[in-house]
Amino acid sequence: MARRPCIFCENARKRPGIPAFPQPPSPSPPPRPQSLVAVPVFRGRVSPVLDTCTCLTLMDPRGGGEAEARTVSFAGASLSQRAGEIKRLGVRTVICGAVSETLSSFLEAEGIDVISGVSGEAREVFAAYRSGRLGDEKFRMPGFRESPSPGGNLHP
Repeated sequence: MARRPCIFCENARKRPGIPAFPQPPSPSPPPRPQSLVAVPVFRGRVSPVLDTCTCLTLMDPRGGGEAEARTVSFAGASLSQRAGEIKRLGVRTVICGAVSETLSSFLEAEGIDVISGVSGEAREVFAAYRSGRLGDEKFRMPGFRESPSPGGNLHP
């Protein structure tokens, strides 16, 4: 019985008459990571407490003109599950009113920036974020003051 060389062997690929081992196609570039901004919303305004919000509005800050927004239901999850779900949605920044230290820590562990102490109409807040005016007094939640924290968050 004639012995055929193994096509996986480096030496076999150099022999004449042996076809080259097919190479897998080069992988396509990974999809561009989303950098969505999430705003917890209640009646069109920034929800007062992120921990108990029931819906998030997601917006892409890279979009031009009026930003496209979509709202996702967000109820019944533990704080760690909420942080994981926010990450899975492609969110890089959360703009909110108040947030517990626990949820803030979970989000930061997921690589998500948290900007707290913000109030106002959700669309106005997002427009202010895009234009760098989120620090304006009109978007400050009553009772919050600016503090020099690492993330630039507003704290009580």
